[in-house]
Amino acid sequence: MLLNACINSRASRFLTLTNIFICVGGITKGYVYPRIIESRSNEGYLELIINENINLNLEKASPFADTFHVIYENEGANFVEERNADSLSGEIYKDTKQQAALLISRENGLRVRGVIQGNLMIDHDDEAVVKNGLVRHYLNFRKSTARKEYHDDVSASNLCFFLIWLLKRTGDFHKNFGERNKAPLNERWLYNSGLKRATVETTLVLGHKYFSQFKKSNHSQVVSVIDYIAVFMALVNAVFEEFDRSIVNVQLSVVSVLLLK
Repeated sequence: MLLNACINSRASRFLTLTNIFICVGGITKGYVYPRIIESRSNEGYLELIINENINLNLEKASPFADTFHVIYENEGANFVEERNADSLSGEIYKDTKQQAALLISRENGLRVRGVIQGNLMIDHDDEAVVKNGLVRHYLNFRKSTARKEYHDDVSASNLCFFLIWLLKRTGDFHKNFGERNKAPLNERWLYNSGLKRATVETTLVLGHKYFSQFKKSNHSQVVSVIDYIAVFMALVNAVFEEFDRSIVNVQLSVVSVLLLK
């Protein structure tokens, strides 16, 4: 499956650091010092406090296949790299109820990067001094991508076509749903008990405008892109988990990433 991912024209950073501190509807926008209050790493769970308003119950996420490929061009030559989850800059976690997807690293202090509540971005301040194991982060609202610039990629109609295609790819859910509604209650239970989760192997194609916004050195540029995609796809899967599972019960698994220059 090809998913043309032009996500944000400023994708090299999750946010821009400022010294502004604002409170909107109980959600603070400004500097925060995330900390882990409970870790069950063997089980893949973390409880993370962002600030007094945001407390996340996280579990490990796997937006990539166990082994995936990154295909890109460098100085006229094409490269195909085989990677796994260990090649990320941290571990991917999600909180489905809070629509959160985070890349978390515990090297040189706790460092968090990603999305919370669907429209809040968090990133660590690279210039901040680590104090008592805490690293300063900035919480900011996601900036809307210019619709005009990426109209062909993010229009609502294209998104609808993608979801319709996805439904057809993973089974005729609508037909089964209609049959369940007509069936007696005891038969509906049998229908529901037989529904299985579908995993769709996904290839992401990233256009030049998107890819060029990341760091310029080839190695760090690819790493930054893959980290960003991991968070994005974990968030997509978290959103899918909120669907009515009698209609949609699907997760995406990235098997390859094609970077166009």
